[in-house]
Amino acid sequence: VLTIPAFLTELTPSLIREAMVSVRTLDVEHWVKTHLGDSMLAKRRQAFSAPKVDMKTA
Repeated sequence: VLTIPAFLTELTPSLIREAMVSVRTLDVEHWVKTHLGDSMLAKRRQAFSAPKVDMKTA
């Protein structure tokens, strides 16, 4: 849905530069985590990873 405007307008270098400057990476990462969640690869890695054992020494 968010990419539809990108298909309907001419992407000029100045437009891309303005978009890159106006949005922080942290904001994009937060949006992705909130709206998209984990990728299939991340879910697969979590499902098939070895359980983490908390070994404490005396």
